[in-house]
Amino acid sequence: MLLKLVVFVVLLVVLVGAGGYFYGTTLEAKKVFSQTVSIKGDEDDVHKYIGDLKQWPEWGPWKDGDPEMTWTFSENTTEVGSWTKWVSKHGNGELKFTAVDPEKGVEYLFTIEGWEPQKGSIVYTDTKEGLNVTWNSDMDMSNSIMGRYFIKFGDAELNKMLTDGLSKLKTKVEAD
Repeated sequence: MLLKLVVFVVLLVVLVGAGGYFYGTTLEAKKVFSQTVSIKGDEDDVHKYIGDLKQWPEWGPWKDGDPEMTWTFSENTTEVGSWTKWVSKHGNGELKFTAVDPEKGVEYLFTIEGWEPQKGSIVYTDTKEGLNVTWNSDMDMSNSIMGRYFIKFGDAELNKMLTDGLSKLKTKVEAD
């Protein structure tokens, strides 16, 4: 009787695991998360925070979740190839600029240990009232079942992170 129970439990675990895996393969693998804020200021006002990686800890939302987070930076932090690395209880990672334009914004690769690099950008668009700043995170989890689950169930948290960061950026820029 005990052997039958063990076999049943093992089969149940295998079936649930296989079902979870196969369900994961049907989930959306790519998604662009995007949030925008209007800021009273111009490209120069915004770019001094966005275009210099040493400024990112000042406006980014990351310290809210881990006040002990630490960063290291490349020698130059304002040009293509510049990088920052961090150590955090939520995962260590790296962000590297792939494009920097003081009038249009930045593009970057964002990597958290254990995940494939993801593309992102922060784009500036002139408006009559000032500047729209749009933060995009292009998630491609084609090679990760867990990543697909993250896209499905973590989208609200990622959008909140982008919104919180942009809100802090707006506060900093408009206070200057």
